[in-house]
Amino acid sequence: MAHSARSRLLSLPAAGLLALGLLSGPSSAADAADASPASGSPAADSARTRAEHALDAARDLLGGSADTAARRTRSPHSGDDASTVLRELALTASALPAAQRSQARALLARPSTNQVYCSASLCVHWSTSFLGGSSIDTTDADGDGVPDYVETVASTVAKVQRLYRAAGYRAVLSDQGAGGNDLPDLYLEDLGSQGLYGYCTTDESVPANGPYDVWAYCSLDNDYATSQFPTNTPLENLRVTVAHEYFHAVQYAYDVAEDPWLLEATATWAEDEVFDGVDDNRQYLPAGPLGDPRSSMDLFEGARPYGDWLFIRYLTERFPRRSGPLPVLVRHIFQLADGSRGAPDLYSLQAIDKVLRRDHGIDLARAFADFSAANTHPASVYSEGEAYRPAPLWTRGSLGPSRRSSGWQSTSLDHLTSATIRFDPASGLRASSWRLRLDLDLPDTARGSAAVVTTRTANGRFRDVPVRLDRSGDARVRVPFSVRDVRYVTVTLVNGSRRLDCDQNTDYACQGDPRDDALPARIRGTVSRG
Repeated sequence: MAHSARSRLLSLPAAGLLALGLLSGPSSAADAADASPASGSPAADSARTRAEHALDAARDLLGGSADTAARRTRSPHSGDDASTVLRELALTASALPAAQRSQARALLARPSTNQVYCSASLCVHWSTSFLGGSSIDTTDADGDGVPDYVETVASTVAKVQRLYRAAGYRAVLSDQGAGGNDLPDLYLEDLGSQGLYGYCTTDESVPANGPYDVWAYCSLDNDYATSQFPTNTPLENLRVTVAHEYFHAVQYAYDVAEDPWLLEATATWAEDEVFDGVDDNRQYLPAGPLGDPRSSMDLFEGARPYGDWLFIRYLTERFPRRSGPLPVLVRHIFQLADGSRGAPDLYSLQAIDKVLRRDHGIDLARAFADFSAANTHPASVYSEGEAYRPAPLWTRGSLGPSRRSSGWQSTSLDHLTSATIRFDPASGLRASSWRLRLDLDLPDTARGSAAVVTTRTANGRFRDVPVRLDRSGDARVRVPFSVRDVRYVTVTLVNGSRRLDCDQNTDYACQGDPRDDALPARIRGTVSRG
């Protein structure tokens, strides 16, 4: 399946990046016009509209005022992420008329620099004068002719390169001399003045109908000064940015057109795997499934995809088999999402589901249900879960001798969302014979319905038990409910559907229109003895 319409139409907030008049570089990406729809056709009109939106978004991001930049969230990967904006422009530029393609070429071009240092595996570019904000501190304590900061950047990137290669990932593709030789290129600029930590993009031609494996270059801040980056130390900010952004460059060696929620979720996951002590990605948990379980996980909107990293963490902690220094599961996903010539080219949810079925005997819906239940008690599940706030409840209530039934509680669930209800035993339920009967009325299991009952025992332990729904989505479950044995019981109702009609220009996986949104779900709790 080709990706030709799979990278989402961006509508991101405006912000500044750098002085566009000082940009220069290869023109191949914006000049790519092969495999474009015939001029004047509905497909061509749609492609051009999408490309014009991408160009407008890139202009806004790259040409915003300093005041706009100052108001932005200072984060390595905020909702107006430069990697995302430039990626969309590179994917769509071939549909633009010649004059606009020239503008796209300027936006995608590499920064102007006048100095370069190359190691065996990479090149770092910078300026000795203020060219587009690229000047750096030229202190050279060891007197080897290379500024200390350049050496720090080079060693940090080299460490990340080695780790990703040791984990079996594809190397960043050769740019065929676009940066002066075939090595990956890193450019140093004053990105902090515009509220950015860094970005990676491509200036390679991206054919409208693939293949989608492309080279990439990256840009990093020229000092990560605390005056511009008040959170974490300069070295920590450099490290977390390199780990995140360079993973984008690795992803592009597989598929630059992959679903952006997966690109951002896995890059945010990777930074914590490589530099575990920084924990910058925790700030995004409230935006993802942990903090907002009622929004679809694959929705590419605002900071949500960065919060989705926890799903990747859940899977890699549950299935921890490693290839070198990293869990192998993520690499397996990208091998199935691979958009190079002759590769499987599955979209994100397909690739995840196939890896889980093939390697672990469960499907995406079951894994997502287990993940959703785990998020109600993260401290007992994740290696760093003590730092995570539990997912919010949908509703809760106490049941006992004076109120034996909750009555039917109803909600609706979009795809890849969940809702959790909590039942507390009243103090009168002291006999061990008290039970809680749970009646569930969910949509057909073919539509992704699932549920998990979690009991927190009197000694504080958690026990998650998947509910066996019948084909129509119904179930009746009985669990202990004495205050002597149980602190509370929660039921997590889940819509784990991954069914979408793709290429509908939406903000979901494969730009698809979900088939199973707004599905009704009901549950009733009743207490009884014996």
